[in-house]
Amino acid sequence: PTTPQGPRILPNVPIGAFASLGTSAVHVAGTWYRAEIYVPHFAQWTGIGVLNGATVGTDNIMVGLWDSNGILISNSAVAGALSAGANAFQNIALLNAPVLVPGRYFIGVQCNGTTATTRRQAAVMGGNTMTSSTAGTFGVVPSSFTPPTTFTADVGPIAWLYQ
Repeated sequence: PTTPQGPRILPNVPIGAFASLGTSAVHVAGTWYRAEIYVPHFAQWTGIGVLNGATVGTDNIMVGLWDSNGILISNSAVAGALSAGANAFQNIALLNAPVLVPGRYFIGVQCNGTTATTRRQAAVMGGNTMTSSTAGTFGVVPSSFTPPTTFTADVGPIAWLYQ
């Protein structure tokens, strides 16, 4: 295909009631939390939406997108954006709008503090996406990482790609 296909929003897990989806978890400042997403159709994506937890407005968050080999495709501004919208998706624009072909990718979120929460994939959700976390420094986006081969509960962010 040469034109975008499919929905304008593509979640990495089935979406239900936001306030009860997954686990509302605090961050370790600078740690990247990643989760797999499968893109089933050709499309260009503007950014990543992160499902915030119950506590927002205290810390900045940023996002990144990596390919199936763990190679960075794009990220948001390294200054981050103030977390906003308790138990709601917060869309964060990528620095470029990548065109993705069908395949496996990884969405990551990073926070500069330890107060704001994001919702993470809980064991009860089935654990069918690979997840990982890697210590880091806020605003530093690794050009690559080793893709995970297992699911760890309460690590992978609940997120979506949006056009």
